[in-house]
Amino acid sequence: MSSSGFVCNIFDFIAKKSTKSGEIIIEQDNFPRVFDDFFWDENKNTNSKPHVIKYDLQGYTKEKIVAENGEKQSDYFLKMHLQATLILQCQRCLNAIQFDLNSQNLYKFEICKNQNSSENQNFDYDSDDINNDDFDVIYVNENLQFSENNFQLNSFIEDEIILTLPSFPMHKNCSFENNRNKANKINGNSESDSDTDSDSNKPFSNLKNLLNSTKKD
Repeated sequence: MSSSGFVCNIFDFIAKKSTKSGEIIIEQDNFPRVFDDFFWDENKNTNSKPHVIKYDLQGYTKEKIVAENGEKQSDYFLKMHLQATLILQCQRCLNAIQFDLNSQNLYKFEICKNQNSSENQNFDYDSDDINNDDFDVIYVNENLQFSENNFQLNSFIEDEIILTLPSFPMHKNCSFENNRNKANKINGNSESDSDTDSDSNKPFSNLKNLLNSTKKD
């Protein structure tokens, strides 16, 4: 189980068609950008078992034709599968909510001086089992091409978490909403009263009826 994180030269990893599997503990040191804002604080329950993210990495290269004379060049691809049960914070009641993360994505790593130099290029691969819509392109600055740590797994997974998590996680039947409905019943407020209050906050809700009546006149 990893806590320090896996780092490597991603081009070497892929060129060797390497694979790697493991688990990363969900804690602030591993995912600092999302832990405080999204994850439920597991420290509130000291008896709870730490949650982990399981990952599988597979690197492989793919040849593409880059010239009319048939000249070929290898592209670097990484397939990543993530699986985890994440405990988030409901944005309505602020209690814990479970989110099942199960994603599998394909990435192509490119060396370039700037991002625009490689964007929107189309090449013909040897077979039609892959096209430009099947992967996301990750640009690596040419100065980091030979760096031994140009790929940091924890940070890479954290990027995927940010893209995958809902912006406003909420329970389908939130306890906050249920408690409000119970309070309305205790106070003698019916659902219709609640609906009326809701409509009063929508100044254009009767606009359609007003336009229809004007047309009749």
